[in-house]
Amino acid sequence: GVTVRRIENKMGIKGAPTCELVFKNAKAELIGTRRMGLIRYVMSLMNGARLGIMAQSVGLSDAAYREAYNYAIERRQFGKPIIEFPAV
Repeated sequence: GVTVRRIENKMGIKGAPTCELVFKNAKAELIGTRRMGLIRYVMSLMNGARLGIMAQSVGLSDAAYREAYNYAIERRQFGKPIIEFPAV
């Protein structure tokens, strides 16, 4: 059968758990070429996942930048918006 050995504890993306699966006497149909699964099939799947993660990262960093920018315009210190300070 198939059992879950452990679920990884990740910082984010809690809705998509990652786990280690153990296959013991599990029957399955061979798809593709024997001994090429990791190289050809799994790595191509990972490349697609990397693109999705990249898109999420760009979107999140853009939202964080906009939020910080708007805050720096609104926040006042010493009588002027902090966006006018060189360090900001």
